[in-house]
Amino acid sequence: MDFENRTFEPHGRENLTGGFKMARKKVVDVPVDPNAVVDEEVAERVKQSMEDAGLTHRDVAAAIGSTEKVVYGWGRLGQISKHKLPAFCDLVGVREGWLLTGRGSRVYEQAEADHGVIEFRRPVSEKISPANKFVIRDCRIADVVDIHHTLPDKPIKSKEAYREVREGVLRNIYDNPNEWTSMPVPLLDSNSVGLPHFGIQVLTREHEPMLPLGNMVAFTMDLLPERGDFCIMARRPKGGGMWTISAGHFYMSHRVIVHDHQEFYESTHLIDQGIKMRLFRTPDTASVDPFEIDCFEDEWLLIGVGVYSMGWLNPVGRISQTRLDARLQRRLAMRVRR
Repeated sequence: MDFENRTFEPHGRENLTGGFKMARKKVVDVPVDPNAVVDEEVAERVKQSMEDAGLTHRDVAAAIGSTEKVVYGWGRLGQISKHKLPAFCDLVGVREGWLLTGRGSRVYEQAEADHGVIEFRRPVSEKISPANKFVIRDCRIADVVDIHHTLPDKPIKSKEAYREVREGVLRNIYDNPNEWTSMPVPLLDSNSVGLPHFGIQVLTREHEPMLPLGNMVAFTMDLLPERGDFCIMARRPKGGGMWTISAGHFYMSHRVIVHDHQEFYESTHLIDQGIKMRLFRTPDTASVDPFEIDCFEDEWLLIGVGVYSMGWLNPVGRISQTRLDARLQRRLAMRVRR
């Protein structure tokens, strides 16, 4: 076919001079989501994150319940729905703040701290904080029932055995977690003494108004208790028997000067000084029926000293975000079985 003196225009129809019009190439328009963030720099970070994670558009779409066309739009226009943003960031392993702004650390640095606790760290601006890193310490929430199962049947006869039992309690919390929640504790200095190791959710109203129902308390296993400290302890008669666990504000009948937990154990377990320890519902206030330990007649264990508390003011969040209802139901079921 002779193409001389013929012109080509869009739409594929012959023009007035006898030429043919060529059809225009169709451009696929990605529909604009009114809940989306549109930004070319965001688009670049979306593509970079997917490439670094080794994921295709199809992989991302399948993982977060979207379509390839929508995911393609994220990498073309930075048009990423706010509803899908958290799932996408979790999938590719980047922070939402970095993806949207490009500022700050791209990812949280995850590191195992002491006793198996996980910490998440990221740099912060000097204008925000004098510290060079912001740290979130992730403490597993334990149930008192689960702690009870870790306590030994054999008597604790030495300070070495006492230390091993306390370490075993914490190890069990992290090796065999109940599947519910953990407790984030923000820190500025992760090298301090007395950092939290595990958490407990308050399931009774015995300690109100200081610790309302549903609040979570983080405990450390490093500190020795002082008067008024909120502690969790266990006791049983010497020679065997069932362990009883309780939490409350610490009071000791005698002042004992010790430097570590092993000395604390020796001074109260091995010498009959008539020492008694009590846990009250409120600090410096005598309860009608305190949890009492006679150090000569009872075998006891300091499980942890409370160092941090957090809780939802809104009752809906307190139930839906902490699984309070599930814990209360489990506690009720345990009592019914007994």
